Parts: sequence; structure tokens; C-alpha cells
Amino acid sequence: MQKRIYEYFLLMSNYLLLSLGLIAITCVPVRAELSQLPLFLTSSIDPNIMFILDDSGSMFFEVTPDDLAVSWNGYVFPRANNVYGDTDYGQSTVRVTTVEDGEAYTARTRSPQFNTTYYNPSVTYVPWTKYDNTLYPAASPTCAWHNPENTGNCPTGDVNNLARNLTINNDRYNNNWWTNCNSSDSCSASTDNKIFWPATYYWQIGGDGWSWDDYTQVEIRSSMSSYTGHGRESRTDCVDAASGTCSYAEEIQNFANWYTYYRSRILASRAAIGQAFASQDENIRVGYGAINASSNWTDGISLPSIIRGVRSFSGDDRAEFYEELYTRDMPGGGTPLRKALDAAGRYYEYSGSRGPWSSAPGESGGSDYSCRNSYTILMTDGYWSGGSSYDADTSAARNNVDGSDGPNISSATNSYQYEATDPFQDNRSNTLADVAMYYWKRDLQSDLENNVPISATNPAFWQHMVTFGIGLGVSGTIDPDDAWTAVVTGSPISWPYTNPGSTNCNGSECGARLDDLLHASVNSRGGFFSAADPQTFATELSNTLSDIVARTESSAAAIATNSTRLVDESLIFQARFDSSDWSGEIRAYLIESDGSVGDVQWNTNDTGSIPDHGSRNIFTMGASTGIEFTTDQWGNLSTEQQEDLIDTDRLEWLRGDQSLEVGNDGGTLRARTSLLGDVVNSDPLVVGNPNFSYERLPSGTPGRTDYLIYRASQASRPRMLYIGANDGMLHAFNASSGVESFAYVPAGVYDHLADLSDPDYTHRYYVDGSSSVGDIYSSGWRTILAGSLGAGGQSVFALDITDPDNFEASDVLWEYTDTDLGFNLGKSVIARMQNGDWAVIFGNGPESDNDQAYLYIVNAIDGTLIRKIPTGVGSSGNPNGLSAPVLLANSRRTITTAYAGDLQGNLWKFDLSSSDSSDWVSAYVDGSDNPQPLFTARNASGEVQPITAPVEVGSHDNGGKMIYFGTGQYFEVGDNDVSGTPSIQSFYGVWDNGAAITTTDRSTLVEQTIIAEGQLAESDDNYRVISDEPVDYLSADPADGWYMDLVYDGDAAGERVVSAPLLRYERVIFTTLIPLEDPCSAGGTSWIMELDAMSGGRLEDSPFDVNEDGQIDDDDKVTIDDDDDDDDPKSTGGVQSTVGITKTPAVIGAGELEYKYLGGSDGGIEVVTEDAGDSEDFGRRSWRQLR
Repeated sequence: MQKRIYEYFLLMSNYLLLSLGLIAITCVPVRAELSQLPLFLTSSIDPNIMFILDDSGSMFFEVTPDDLAVSWNGYVFPRANNVYGDTDYGQSTVRVTTVEDGEAYTARTRSPQFNTTYYNPSVTYVPWTKYDNTLYPAASPTCAWHNPENTGNCPTGDVNNLARNLTINNDRYNNNWWTNCNSSDSCSASTDNKIFWPATYYWQIGGDGWSWDDYTQVEIRSSMSSYTGHGRESRTDCVDAASGTCSYAEEIQNFANWYTYYRSRILASRAAIGQAFASQDENIRVGYGAINASSNWTDGISLPSIIRGVRSFSGDDRAEFYEELYTRDMPGGGTPLRKALDAAGRYYEYSGSRGPWSSAPGESGGSDYSCRNSYTILMTDGYWSGGSSYDADTSAARNNVDGSDGPNISSATNSYQYEATDPFQDNRSNTLADVAMYYWKRDLQSDLENNVPISATNPAFWQHMVTFGIGLGVSGTIDPDDAWTAVVTGSPISWPYTNPGSTNCNGSECGARLDDLLHASVNSRGGFFSAADPQTFATELSNTLSDIVARTESSAAAIATNSTRLVDESLIFQARFDSSDWSGEIRAYLIESDGSVGDVQWNTNDTGSIPDHGSRNIFTMGASTGIEFTTDQWGNLSTEQQEDLIDTDRLEWLRGDQSLEVGNDGGTLRARTSLLGDVVNSDPLVVGNPNFSYERLPSGTPGRTDYLIYRASQASRPRMLYIGANDGMLHAFNASSGVESFAYVPAGVYDHLADLSDPDYTHRYYVDGSSSVGDIYSSGWRTILAGSLGAGGQSVFALDITDPDNFEASDVLWEYTDTDLGFNLGKSVIARMQNGDWAVIFGNGPESDNDQAYLYIVNAIDGTLIRKIPTGVGSSGNPNGLSAPVLLANSRRTITTAYAGDLQGNLWKFDLSSSDSSDWVSAYVDGSDNPQPLFTARNASGEVQPITAPVEVGSHDNGGKMIYFGTGQYFEVGDNDVSGTPSIQSFYGVWDNGAAITTTDRSTLVEQTIIAEGQLAESDDNYRVISDEPVDYLSADPADGWYMDLVYDGDAAGERVVSAPLLRYERVIFTTLIPLEDPCSAGGTSWIMELDAMSGGRLEDSPFDVNEDGQIDDDDKVTIDDDDDDDDPKSTGGVQSTVGITKTPAVIGAGELEYKYLGGSDGGIEVVTEDAGDSEDFGRRSWRQLR
């Protein structure tokens, strides 16, 4: 398999960190879903799902499984005419199982322990679900329809062709035969009239079920007021279900619902299918077929079995899917699964403009999207029919396809050829598995680019069909778990002979044909289940649909990604991950004296970098305190943690025990190529001996006089690299040797921790947040790390890292969570507050329980809440969350102010200057003393612009502060979709002069614009020129600042600000992100922008070496054609990245020049050369001192 490697160049200086936790556009915020994989690797293309229903004659049966329907005794009620449409057959001569008391077959076929389709008193039978998630009406016990889509007059007696009265004695109907069996192969039939009570079931109480005495008979009659036991404790429709009791009214209603909506295989299947699809969102495209449907023109191609091509699963298209599902006539034919699957494959191979690859299937004028995943779900209640009339129509699909090598298939970056190997191959032709392989191993659309996202289970990057097989009430001979394990290990499977030339199967051939459905699923890297009862069918189908959506959402496109960090010593650190198995790797490179990248110094894949699982130092937060993450400490985990982990095997697997992995003897857990998981949004943090200048604390402050002594004592502390990974851990690596010193498993990731060991693991985030470091004093100085989980969970934790080489359980300080704490996507800040407390300060992030924005201030020593400052903004219909704060300190290193943005575009200022924490509040309030933001960002259309990155703060020439920030977000599913007309985002410089800016538009801010953009003759690069509108801060009615919309020439491309800006030499520097408009292209591009900090306009001198002569001077200015008469050369204000998406640059000074290093999403590093200037470096810190 070709690997997909994603690289992150991590160049860091202390507290100057850049991440790939990017930021996108929204209008008014609504509840959405956090993406659980990197958005820059995903496509936003909805998958195709062709659902094919079994409409064979056995689907009419009211008995399951087949071996209970001896001699085709498929019914437990006398059959009416045309229940499922004009073409259903045998209405008057079908065989109904006997109803006579004393006969075991009467009870056996009406006992849910044997007949899994029959009424089960432990199940609540809900009417069918409609396309809009409402329900059909409850059935009437006195007029229970045979088919809820075939209704009319109620019976005047016990039954007619439309309905049955379940509350009176019933008689034989329509000359059906009664059949009695006294064993599995000894039966007799008669046409005698027999009277029976229809609302009856039998509960097995012992024996083998072939004796009347093995059962309790229960007749649901009004003379019996209540019904107890038989699993009723699980019912949801009974008032007294907790005691296992239901009233007569509840019981007869439940039976009536079962009769009308679940009585037969087809009714129960429709119920399950409708329920499963109703739980799906609109992010799929669904088609519909039935195995016996005759040839039909579908979207320009004539095919059997395919009734309706794939369509958007919304509106009328969603309703029409349900219409076909519930109302289509059942022809009652055989089981031509091979022909039906071949038709689905031919549909996906069709290249017409109205076909399944188009953005508008069924219509003309759409665009073909090459990266779309395509699936077929093939459902059956029986074993496929053999014989030539049921063969696949495509002759090549009838060959031994899985037993022969496939063609070579190439993409821009990969090549692949299926090689006939285990467990896929066999030595037989004309099987269902051959059909599935035929449409998997070949490129179905040779004219389209091969960029279908791959997944851990499916390496196919070309257009292909994936098959999911579903069996109802049937069983095979091969354990599906063994088959899927073999996919990982390459072990052989002895696929049995199916005898395809025989119409019906006999003996072992029947099980072999269900095994063939499993084999088809294995060949195409799909999925499979066989459900014994309708309830399991509904649950497993829902899981299958969720799996399809998850596969699409967790698939990765082929693109290399970098982010850049700078260290003040001689190493850069590169984090890499492989999305085919979500493994991770960190490399340390030497930096040469000329700034170039030298040799690899260490690699986490080196032997010994991660110690043996038995000797690793891994810790966690247990039930109440920090503990070692070992099986010996299992009892000190909480009950909930133990349940989440499932067992100690998974704990050992997480520690790195690979003997438990699939491929080893008895191994059942996911096989790994690397013990380090993928690193995506976690900023790496290098910690040596930081200096926070706490010797300048106010006189008398505990620890003030000892701080310099503490720093001297820590001079030899080893430099450590701390980084969160999506393997459930924060890792601490020695920055010089690359050896893991310890790791920490936060309590906040336990709810999904066991998922990591699942062989069918679907990517999600775990420890994906960033950490920060700070010194605190508590009976002595110590250094602590505050970490978060990002989109991996809703907690913040703190560790004492004063002595990282001897980290122990007591160094796990605390882990904080709260109902108002959402997903903290930013960093915390560690600082001393005015009341003397040492604190960890952070925003609550998105998706808290009450959807409002809060600033949290938590005691750094014990994790108790000091203060939670509400903004009062946010609701379930308009959710909110506060982003990472930036703090201001006075000259005595004590915090006075915090600034932070929120998802509703509000820029908040918090007053923390009081020595009484109860006085820490929003700095501005309205007339009713409610919190009021300093400013609310809205574009010209009035749409709020979310602020998700930290702001930057600088001094204003006329007093007060200038706050710099960009808008946009990039963390929710769909944020990478820029189709249609994206909302316009902006960059702002807002003056905080002591009063809130209350205008609802931007009329008090000066607009700067991008006046030119394009490639220069002198350079291959694209540059921007910015306007230079004056900003008046001195008049009686001064401006409140400036803004610039991220749009050129009216074209809204979805550009947004990704990360924190930098303030250097009176310039504000920021990068933007633009996803590619083609949804099949991952990644995107960026611009690095440099503007005058006070005005937002272009700089007087060029910031870039435009002509690439190694000098920055007037020759780097450009002349543009614009509406002004001024043809003077102008400085550029932005340069487009040549390496894809970039983030906040890392900066290295080199005399009169400085270099900005930007890691790009296409794998490269871009270096921007600039004049270093002569002002003080105003680079970002955890907090900034007031001036």
C-alpha cells in the first residue's frame, strides 16, 4: 500500500508557536459538529449510497429463519389477496402454520424465541418513520392493516383483504392451507376451518420447543387487565415497565403495531430501513433499487434492479426514497443478487452527464466530482439464486475476478495493482464476490482524476464501488470477525463452494452463498452483518450508514502538510502522520550555521525512542488523584473509567503491548506501525528554563526573593518537547535525545479511549490541544504545564514538570471540567492574579452545555475554580464560546486585563485589576449592567464574523490599546466548503480608548482594501497592494480603528484569518487561509500580509524582497494600474504562499535582515526575507506587560 505522509515542520521559540489548528466562515452561528479529522485533508463531497432491497417471494414470509418455515410454511396468519401489490403470488394457496392448541408447531412458529419475526413482548413496536422523522399513525387493534400503505374499509367481521380485527376470534381466510409439523421435516396440511385468537404469542419455558408443554400461551384479551414478565422491563410504551408490567391497552396496542408494521420480513425490513435512514443527515446521496426490478432507464442508462439513481438526501428527494421504500409493489421473484450487484456496478461505471459522479445526478449541467465515495448496500433474507438467468449481465464479472491480478492504476502521486492474494482470492468463478471485486479493482471512471480519499480499511484512490452485505435471518459458515481479521493479517480464508449453476441451494451450499455475500464485502473493503431479528437489523443498518459517513469524514486526501516552529538552539522538530493508519512520527533536524536544515538527529521511530511497554512511564488522573497508567492501578480508576477502557488488555495495548494486536496469536486489537499517534493541532512546546522575571513581583510577595535562586537551580534541567497526540496521550520527549520520558493520559479522553484499539478505528481527536508553561509559587517555586484536549474532549489539566526526568504520579496536579466548559481549542495562560492567586486562565471554547461564552480562572495549584466570568451571550439556537485569551500584566508581573473573541464576533475586555476576585467582570456593561463587548465584528451584510484565534495587543500612540484580530473559523464539519457564496471575513485593528464601540456597523472604522493582486513580471510570486487611507485619531470625533475585508475585486473566495497575528516594528503581520474551491482538492493557499499597525494601510517601504536581489529597497516597490492618477511605485502588502496553507510565521533575526519561516500544506517551507528594523521586538508572549 502506498503511504500518505503528512509533514509538520515545527520551528519554535519560547512562546512563539504556530499550529495547524486552522480557523472558516460562518454567518450566525448554529449548533454544528466539530470535525474529528484534519479539515485540510478532507473533501466535502457527500458519498453515493445505492440501497438495494430484496423483493423476493420469501420477503412476504412471517416466519424467520427459513428452517422454521418447513415446506414453505411461511405464514402465521391466513393470507389476504394482494397485500404487497398486484403481482404478489399464491394468496389463496399459501401454507399457514397450524393454530390448534396442543400442537407444538402452533407455539414454535409464534414464539419469538424461535420465530424472530413474530411478536416479542420485550420489544416496543413503533410505527414506521416518515421521511421527515414523524411517525405513521398507531395501528388500530380492531382494524389492523395488513399493509399500512394499502388501506381502505375496516373489516365488518374478523378480516378482509385490507385489515384484521385482532380483538375477536378469527377463522381461515381465502382457502389457505393449514400446515402442522411435528419435527423439522415431518409435516401435513389441511384446509379445515380453524378458529383462533389472533393476538396470541407463546413463550418458551423449557425443552427443545417440539412439545406443547415447552411453552406458556399468552392471549391478549380485554378480560386480562395486565401482562407481566417476558422481558417487558425493556419496553418504553408501558407506564409500569420498570416492574415488567403492561396494561391490556398497552399490550394490544403494541401487538397491533407489530401486526401492521412488522408482521412479515418485508414489513419489518421497511420499518428498520426507514428508521435507520431517518437518523441520517443530509450529507449523503441515496439511490434505491430492488433485486427483481425489471430493466429501467435511470439517469440515461437502462439497468435492471436500479429504480432510482442517487440523489441528495433532502427535501423531495428524501421523500421519494421513502415513497419507493414503502409503496413499491413486491413482484415475488427469486434472489438474483449477482445480477443486482452487477447492475449497481454498471451504474457507477456509467459516465453520462446525469450519472452518479455528477453534482446534479439526473440532471444536465452538473460537475463531475472525482473524489466521491460510492457504496452499494445489498440486503437479502435468503441465499442467492443460481442458474444463468440470475448471473451477472457483465460477462467479465462472471470470471474468477478475485483470483486474478488487476490492472495498474495510477494517480498523480500513487500507483496500485490488486494482486490475487489472501483473503480475497479463491479458485472459483461466477460468484457474488467476483462481481464485487470486478467493480472494486478497476478504475470505473478513467477520464476522472484518481483522488478518491483513502481510509485505513480501503486503499483504493480510484473511482470504485464498495459493497456492504446485509443478511436477515440467514447464516453462513464463516465467522465475519475471522474474515475481517484476515484482511489485516493476510491470512487465508477457505471460501466454500457456492454451486452457481444450481437455481436453489442445498445443504452446505446455502451457507456458502451467504458466505459469498461476506466475501463480496471483504473483496470491496466494505462491511457485513447478518441480523436474526428486525431490531438487530435496524440497529446494524443504522451503524452501517454511520460507518459509511464516518469513512467519508475520516478519509484523507493525499497532501503533505507542514507547520513551522523556531527554537533558539539548533534543532527544528518535524511531526509527521500517515493517514492510512493514523500513525505518527517526530523528527529532530539540525540547523546549520547558514540556516539550512541539516541531518536528522533523532526520530521517534528509532528503536528505544519510545521505551518497551513494560517500562514506559505513563500516568493518568484516576478516580481522585494521579496514578500510574498500569494494570496494577486498575482498581484506582473510577468505575466509569474501567467501563470506558473495557478491560486491562486495552490498557496494555495503549501502553504499547503489540502482542495483543491482530496478526499475532490470539490478537484482536488494532495493529499499529507506530506507537505514536498522529499529531494534528497540538502545538509542540519546548521547555528548558524559561524566565518569567518574577523577581519583579510586588515587594513582600511570597517567593519574590527566591525566584532568581530557583532559576539558577534549574539551569541544568533537560530541555523537553511536550506534544499532544491522537493516541490518547500528552508525550514528553527529551529534546536532545528523542527518548520519551513520560506520557499522560487525561481523564477527559476516556470515553473514546477504547476506540483506539478497535481494528475498525475511525479517526477522532484525543489530546489535540496545545499546552502552555509557567512558573508558580506554592511553598516553593515550580514549573507547571497546563494542557487542553482541543476537539478531543472538554477538560483542562495541569502537570508539575519541574523535574521531568523523575516525573511521578504526585506530579499530576489536577484536571478540570465543568458544564460550561466546551472544547478548549486554544491555549491556557499561567499567571499571577491581583488577589495573590496563581491561576490558569482560558476561554470555554465551543459546544458547552449552555452555549454561552465564559472566561475561566482556575487555581493553578489545586484546580479549584477561582472565577468564571460570564458574557451572557449565546443560546442553543445561537451557540457561542470564548476563544483563547491574551492577558496584560503591570510592571510587577501581575495580571490586570484580558482580551478574547467569541464565535459571535464579539471582542471582550475583562477587568481583572481588583484584588477581590468577585470584582473580575466584563470591563464594559450596557445601561442594565449586562456585559457588553468592546466591539462586535460584522461584515457589510451584517453577518457576524467569528473570532476564533487569539488577538494581539499593542499600545496606541494616543493612549489606550490597539487590538488586532482576524475573523473566521476552521474546526467544524463543512468549514472547508467554499461552494456558493462564502461570507466575507476581515482583519481588524480596533482602538480600546476606554469605551465600548457601540455602532452596529463599521462606520467609525476606516476601511482599507486590497487594490491590486497578481503576478509580477519581476517575480513568479503573486503579490498584493493595499490601500493607504488615512485614519484620523486626533479629531474631536476620532476613528475607532480600521478594517480590511479579505476580498479582492468583489470575489469572496472564502478567505479567513487562521491564527494569531504578530506585532513587529509597528507592523501587524498575519496569514490568511483560502480553501480550494474544488471540493476534491485538499489543502488550499494562504497570503502573508504586512500592514501598518496604526492605520492598516500599506507600509511606506516594501516589507518583501520582491525582485529577489537579496536587498530590500525602493526597487522592491511596484507600479499598478488603478483608478488613481498616482503612478508612483507602491510597496506591496501581501505575498501568496508558494507552499499551500501556512500559519503564523516563526521569525529569525540575522543582523539587518530577518527571516520569516512558513510551513506549508504541500510539504515545503517558505522563507520571507525582510528588513529587521530597529524597534523593540514585540513578538507574542503568554502575557504582555502594560506600557
